[in-house]
Amino acid sequence: MATSTRSATQTLTTQANERSKSYVVVDGNERMLQIYTAGESAVEGTKCTLVEYEYLNATSTTVVRMRETESQWQSAFDFGEVYPAP
Repeated sequence: MATSTRSATQTLTTQANERSKSYVVVDGNERMLQIYTAGESAVEGTKCTLVEYEYLNATSTTVVRMRETESQWQSAFDFGEVYPAP
């Protein structure tokens, strides 16, 4: 697995200044749970941002918490592989 030595600032700057790609994980109610975003040239292991959403309850669309962290791009995201929600 390739790893990236980019800082969080460099990762965000890249996403702001060039085309980006995203992978969205949804639950059974089609609510976004996770959004991975990386520069268009990202490959397996490249640092990316991960935004995670927490909802009021199992059926609500009201977001009660949103967390943005750093993660790693998975090459499977480029092929639309579906992963079960956590």
